[in-house]
Amino acid sequence: MPQAQRAPRRRRRLPGGPRVPAHLRRQKRARPDAVFCLTGRHAAGVQRGLLARGVRVPEETLVVTGSDSEHARNSRPAVSALELNPVDSSAALLDILQSLIAGRPADAPRLTRARFRPRASTRR
Repeated sequence: MPQAQRAPRRRRRLPGGPRVPAHLRRQKRARPDAVFCLTGRHAAGVQRGLLARGVRVPEETLVVTGSDSEHARNSRPAVSALELNPVDSSAALLDILQSLIAGRPADAPRLTRARFRPRASTRR
């Protein structure tokens, strides 16, 4: 029995790092007041792209990452980091999930600690 052929899936490739500012310009979108990237490497790349296009960081656009890294710390200006504490967040999520699976009410939402490491990319 012949297999049904699937149409090839088109991947929508989102721009990363230094290409983000150019992508926003092509989309005729206003320059953002701030950019939050999950990784320090991505944030450093976005910041390089902004600076290359004459956008002043932090005077015009703030840049923050969700994970502190060497890329964030060594960028110029250094990128601020919001450490989201994935260990505590995962533990809280698992407790909630176990309660729901067992049919018990979940003690949710839960707050976990995060740490903000302010650096030059957010100082105005």
